[in-house]
Amino acid sequence: MQIFKKIKKIKKQLLKENKFTRYLIYGVDEIILMVVGILIAVAINNSNIQKTDQIKETKYLKNIKLDLQKDLASLNSEKKDIWGQSYSSVK
Repeated sequence: MQIFKKIKKIKKQLLKENKFTRYLIYGVDEIILMVVGILIAVAINNSNIQKTDQIKETKYLKNIKLDLQKDLASLNSEKKDIWGQSYSSVK
């Protein structure tokens, strides 16, 4: 809270002294700091989303691999029943 009081005090002082350009520069600096803060927050959010997507992708790929292994085992057992042979399993 003290920071906001100091900022208000500086603004009032600059306006009293009729130093509009200094006040304007001060305002532009504040805007730049806000933009940088927002950009950092967006970058962190994008990083978190990317990590979540990678985890989901890994999970999906493992499930696909497991399904393919089950399908191959099922086909092997059916072929074994029909022809008395089996395929090599996927690892």
